[in-house]
Amino acid sequence: MHSRLASHSTARKAARPGRGPARRNSVVTGELREFLKSLPLAVSVLDREASVLFWNAAAERLFGWRAREVLGRPTPLVPRDEFKAFRLRVERDLSVSRRVESVAARLHKDGGRVDVSVYSCPLHDADGHAIGVIRMLADLSEHQQDVRELRQAELNLRRAIGQRDAAVERERTRIARELHDELGQALTAIKMELGLLGRRLPAGDAQLGDKVAHLTGLVDETMRAARRLASELRPALLDVTGLFGAVQLQVQAFERHTGIPCRLDLPARLFEPGAERTTAVFRVLQEILTNVARHAAASRVEIRLRRSEGRLVLQVDDDGRGFDPQTVKADAYGLVGMRERAELLGGNLAISRHTPRGTRVTLTLPLT
Repeated sequence: MHSRLASHSTARKAARPGRGPARRNSVVTGELREFLKSLPLAVSVLDREASVLFWNAAAERLFGWRAREVLGRPTPLVPRDEFKAFRLRVERDLSVSRRVESVAARLHKDGGRVDVSVYSCPLHDADGHAIGVIRMLADLSEHQQDVRELRQAELNLRRAIGQRDAAVERERTRIARELHDELGQALTAIKMELGLLGRRLPAGDAQLGDKVAHLTGLVDETMRAARRLASELRPALLDVTGLFGAVQLQVQAFERHTGIPCRLDLPARLFEPGAERTTAVFRVLQEILTNVARHAAASRVEIRLRRSEGRLVLQVDDDGRGFDPQTVKADAYGLVGMRERAELLGGNLAISRHTPRGTRVTLTLPLT
């Protein structure tokens, strides 16, 4: 399986500045790190410059390099004369929202060649920004078994990402409640004390009266900001009235803030799609409306939520300038996060040009 190729690992011994342990640990941490370590497939995580951020034991066995020899350095698996093109491929993999599968030849530490199947997918932080590329490599000499393991690893990875997103949503809910309850109660108490203080001031002390009035205004402003932040983190109506009530309020807020009129079409008979789908649809709608406000230069938006053949469908049309989803970086418009939410629930997200102008985004999720 191995044939001799010139190794260029000796040309890469010096680690690049800023790629020490602190940088590596900040990217692949916690449950994801333990999950990748446990995989039977060779796994490496690369940054935009194709430097190694993570290297598991299976990669050590397959390619011969120990983790301490490669971490923080350009990957040694690619011949030197191919490295520039490989870096461009890594950059491309960072900007797409789907998995990339390929077959390639990679270098062993002894200079030989290992033919591998490669599965690549972008690694995102909690905000959906691409921060690295996870690459799983399987020796083609054990191709059939490795393909099954690769598919299972993909499934497990999606589950891990789903658990991470659920944890983020729970934390948002907790912070929103603390903002609403604890901070809100504290500010209310301060306002009441200021009111009491204002009533006890000497009648002729206008300066202190103005000061109390000013402080009361600051408290009111802070309370409004706290309510707004709590709503952005986790709208209370999402848990109280469900998806459709929260969507109506979100659309009304969008109209107030942007001045762009919206037409909202909801099912005649409302239903409860479940907590995960409710959160996914609402977050995707938020992202779509944010993109419309920032990029579309639209004068009208149409939002339609419907139930069709066992699926929940969200369709958003705008009459703005539109864009080609094939040529724009996926994470520039939050497309990665939206597609990831859809795929985790077995659905899909489609983006197309709307006739005669503008953009159509369609989210489809199975209801079972």
